[in-house]
Amino acid sequence: MTATAILCILLPSFRGIELPTVPATGDNNDDHASSPLCRPVFQPSVWALIRQSLKRCGDTDSFGGDGGDSGGRGTSLLSRGARDGGSSTFGYDDDVSTYDRAAIDQLLRRRSAHILRLLIEYERDSLLRNGSKKKGKGKGRQGKDRQDGRIDKQKRAEMWMKYVLCFEMLEMEIEIHLVDQVWTTVKELSSEASMNNLEGVKDSTNDLPPIVWEDIASLLCRVLLSDAPTLRKLGLYRFLCGDSGIQVSSVATEEDQDDNGRTFMRKAESKCKVKKKSGGASVPITTVSVSFVLDIVMRSYDSIVGTKVGTNMQIDEGGQQKSEKVADLLSEFLSNYVIALAASSEDGSELSQFMTRILAVITTLKWRSLVLLFRAVATAVDQSASQKYTLEQETVRAAIKDMLSTFSSGGAPRSLQEGLRQDLSSMLKNAVPWTRPDASIVLDVLSLYPPQDDLVDNTDNETHSLTRSALATWILGLGDGQWANNAAPVCASAYVMGEMLPFNEKIDILSGVNTLERTLGMAISLLCTLTGNASEMLWPAIFKGLQKPPSASSHKAIRSMILLEWGCREEALSGMGNGDIVTDKQNCMLPPPPNVEFLLNHAVQLLMSQVTEIKTSLGGRAEKSGATRSQASGQASSYIYTLINQIRVLHLSFPSSSSISLAVNAMLERCADSLKQSNSDESDGPIETVVTLTLCYASLSCDAKFEDAKELEQLLSICEAIMTCELSQAKGKSMRRDAVQALRSIFHYAKWGSLSLIVPMINEAARKQPGGAELASGSIQQIYEKILTSANEAVDSTPVIALPPLFACTTSCGEYLVELEDAGANGTSLLSSIKVISETLFAVLKEETASSTWMHMLSSMCNLLFSPKLLLHEYQNSYVDGDRDNMPVMESFEKLIEMGSALKPHINIVAVSYISVAWLGSKDSSDQDVGLAAIPYRDNIAELLVYKEPKFDESSANQNSTKDRHGILPQTTDGSSITRAFILSFLSKLPSPENMSDVVLKELVHHIILKLIDACCLPPAKGKPFITGSEEYSKMMRSWQALCLLSRFVTSDIANEVAQKVFKAMSNLSHGQIRYFMEW
Repeated sequence: MTATAILCILLPSFRGIELPTVPATGDNNDDHASSPLCRPVFQPSVWALIRQSLKRCGDTDSFGGDGGDSGGRGTSLLSRGARDGGSSTFGYDDDVSTYDRAAIDQLLRRRSAHILRLLIEYERDSLLRNGSKKKGKGKGRQGKDRQDGRIDKQKRAEMWMKYVLCFEMLEMEIEIHLVDQVWTTVKELSSEASMNNLEGVKDSTNDLPPIVWEDIASLLCRVLLSDAPTLRKLGLYRFLCGDSGIQVSSVATEEDQDDNGRTFMRKAESKCKVKKKSGGASVPITTVSVSFVLDIVMRSYDSIVGTKVGTNMQIDEGGQQKSEKVADLLSEFLSNYVIALAASSEDGSELSQFMTRILAVITTLKWRSLVLLFRAVATAVDQSASQKYTLEQETVRAAIKDMLSTFSSGGAPRSLQEGLRQDLSSMLKNAVPWTRPDASIVLDVLSLYPPQDDLVDNTDNETHSLTRSALATWILGLGDGQWANNAAPVCASAYVMGEMLPFNEKIDILSGVNTLERTLGMAISLLCTLTGNASEMLWPAIFKGLQKPPSASSHKAIRSMILLEWGCREEALSGMGNGDIVTDKQNCMLPPPPNVEFLLNHAVQLLMSQVTEIKTSLGGRAEKSGATRSQASGQASSYIYTLINQIRVLHLSFPSSSSISLAVNAMLERCADSLKQSNSDESDGPIETVVTLTLCYASLSCDAKFEDAKELEQLLSICEAIMTCELSQAKGKSMRRDAVQALRSIFHYAKWGSLSLIVPMINEAARKQPGGAELASGSIQQIYEKILTSANEAVDSTPVIALPPLFACTTSCGEYLVELEDAGANGTSLLSSIKVISETLFAVLKEETASSTWMHMLSSMCNLLFSPKLLLHEYQNSYVDGDRDNMPVMESFEKLIEMGSALKPHINIVAVSYISVAWLGSKDSSDQDVGLAAIPYRDNIAELLVYKEPKFDESSANQNSTKDRHGILPQTTDGSSITRAFILSFLSKLPSPENMSDVVLKELVHHIILKLIDACCLPPAKGKPFITGSEEYSKMMRSWQALCLLSRFVTSDIANEVAQKVFKAMSNLSHGQIRYFMEW
């Protein structure tokens, strides 16, 4: 600060004086008698000060979050610094406050630019004066000038003058049409810097230093890190198009160079319009430094992602506006940059530096920017950078830690996490293999890749396959190709014996679900799977913990069970499981081999004993309060959830195992007997009830069944017993509050989990019974109504983990009650039950937080409520009678549309995709019945015909969970018209007016036609046409499009009215696109 302040004041007075040369290294030696003399413009220390100050950008650490202009130009520097803050990474003194740093950086840049202008102007004028005095005639004089280097010195001075003017423009101006003038000059400066970099920088006390890439980087920083987001986007677009002089494309294109006359700025062609300029440049892309790409370019893009400025650039091309995506340009630039770095050096040092820096920015970028960066780089290294760079093991460990932190904190949506994993696996695959890999780091990497099975959210099969292929290539290349085969079995055995745990073992039974322990087991199973010999490596380790009947507290057995679980999920264990099914002549599955059956028997005993021992763990806990009690409750629920999933995995992997089937069938019988008896006198009180319910749920999860002769009777009996279970405290005993809370959580999870499996079994058994319909009107219906009432009351008190089974239980009850409509069930009673079901399902949706589970619930609810039979039943029993208050299905549909509105269009798409099909009726419906159920929804249909969805957000890929239902739509359907397309598809499938019911024709179709025409006939304000692209314009366009489809339903009853309104609308001033449909 002091040096720049003094120079700004005193430099004009001594810039022509020759002074001893002071080196740029900051040497404190005062003896400069032997140093050559030179003017300040040639002093290395002055240039070092100027360049260091020009590249400061601490005032751009904050971009004004919402994408608006945060000010800075023309405002008070200190006030701006106090508002925006700054960075602590630019060498400030400790006594400088944070809010002053931004102002200091801006002040230093502007002072340095002023100093540079003073120096260059004096040197340029000096060269011109000397040139005019020595000017002569003839070729001899010109040859001497060239020999003295005077022409080259003048050219370099002019280049520096252009640099100063460009820097001041980008530093001070905020108007786009002014800033957009500098790019031709910037390209010229970049070309000059590229040639200087190739020729090398030579120290001289009589020449101006050449312009190098670091100077161009400081210049581009002024626009790429501008305060105004619109300028940042403009700078990105120009840089990525090659207008800054960098060859951004993979193939160089030639462009006519501008003349080297003294024209420092180009005149703007039009104000506030960005013209498309030709790309291509002669400066290699490798000239751009790695730090500039990641710290400046990516930072600039990251600052406009997710803001109102957006990443699309509107440009003028041939007199027409065109939109280009900055994201696509950046992705192409990054890919080309990686390819160029791979080809630029044989040792790959620059590419290695770039790849290392990429893994270090995971937590500093927004997820959109991170996904773009990883995808572009991974694609490039797959193409042309295989094993041309190195990644240090500690760098990878830190990257895995950052990525796990990002995933767990919600920093990246689930739909894009798999893509990031795939890109990371590609980067590891193409890196130089580690010669001595650290097993802990390899397992840390593999812990990022869970298996794909039916128990977790499924990802794209192709993406999952490519990811596993890349991981296998990486693993098999470690340690000269032999490391994985040697390390995998050793890691599996050491894990079971407890030699690889990052924590001390605890006696507490809940240690079996420690997240780190389970994650480590998953990584070891994946390591064995990727080597190709998983069975040979995992079975010996599993046998070590399950070779004898284990106790519930055996940590060795618990870890063996974890390996067995993950091995089954990876579908890697042999032994007539995971697809290795063998059948006999009667096509019956043969059981697994005796040794496998032996281990499975011990595994089931371990899991059942763990469930039973939960009462000991909960009963002996110390007193906790507040958040600690809540944590204990969540831990207990997660523990039970894990145990039940482990039992289910074993059953699905080994369906022919007699040990599993016999054990779960016997367990179900015991649980049924226990639940039928009153347990109020039990010594353990509610704990015994919770354990029995949990064992019941575990056995039902493995398809445990009663004998066929008394199956329905037993199921109804156990269902009734479960409904009567309560958490009543044993007489004369008190329980700790944390144990009560944990028991309540497990109780709800086991209760609703058991009912969610029993109710479908009851439905199936009732259908097999000859008198199933009569039974339904009796005991089954009474039990189901009791279940629905209990579910409606229990939603608020049910833990989140138990909401999915509660939801499934409610929908199963509802499906059966809807089927009873054909059996003559009372209409009012059915609609009352549907109302309770609807309230319950909406309450569950309100509590559920997982997006994928939420969308699955939404689809299940729509499938239940929007069935043809139920819609027609509601129309006949409520709408026709004028009882509009007793229409729960219609209320549910309107509530879903309200939830969707304009912000959540996926809700509207799901609801309309189901109900539009139900409006047509069942397959056996006659033409007279088609469309009857849609009459109550006629106003909703008219509104949805002009509805337009916003742009699809890739962060919500679960919104596409019902994409399979789009098959009835044309393949060319626009993404913003899916909802409307379903409605139009329904209207197109209605029968002709001659075959249609008069009620449907008049009350539905004619009503929609007249309502749409009324909306179309509204004249624009003051006789001007609607603005193209406005909401009114879009609605009018869509209304006329719908009317074209409905024109076949215009009969003599409404023809005159329709004609009058259409002719009136045609007299209004309308756009050509709208008039086209009007005249159709």
